[in-house]
Amino acid sequence: TSECWHWDDCRGPPVREHGGAFAFSGTAMAMSAPAARGRSAVKPLEAACAVGVTLLVASLGYSAHRTYTVRAQVAEGLAAAYGLAPYVVRAFERARDLPTDHELAAAGDLTARSVPFIESISVDNGRIDVLFGKSADPAIAGRTISVTPYETASLEVVWRCGDAADLVGLKPLGFAAGGERTTPLVTTIERRYLPRQCD
Repeated sequence: TSECWHWDDCRGPPVREHGGAFAFSGTAMAMSAPAARGRSAVKPLEAACAVGVTLLVASLGYSAHRTYTVRAQVAEGLAAAYGLAPYVVRAFERARDLPTDHELAAAGDLTARSVPFIESISVDNGRIDVLFGKSADPAIAGRTISVTPYETASLEVVWRCGDAADLVGLKPLGFAAGGERTTPLVTTIERRYLPRQCD
């Protein structure tokens, strides 16, 4: 006789004897196989979801980091431009006219060399243009942002950054003198990388 060590062992199909050997039907084991396969199939799905979430988080993190890096480079470029602003103001106060470009060329070249990812800083009728070079992030490499001087009724100089809204009540630098006037230049850098005061 056969012994039952577990209830499931005793409630299966009848045992058939063949030449002194006992043969058990494999039905009970076959029925449990699909359930086992179903349970094991969940693991690859969970793994795929985990990988997808990880990649999404990594992508978002990279995008945020890159945006931060580009904005930092733009801010440094603007700081270099504003570093030339006193030269423009002094030249304007001295002659009450737009400073000539060659007056500030040396100062612009020196400032540009101090920032590795700036290709050049030039002065065009008082407007200061910053051109980012190849070592800048590709999002701004070869692109330009400017700061443009305006004058008040009392001939004080106020600066407009990038594509900021027109300064109410102010005139382009050189207006009072009746000669050449500075003109703004549309920035070629995407708005999302610009400081709030330049957008």
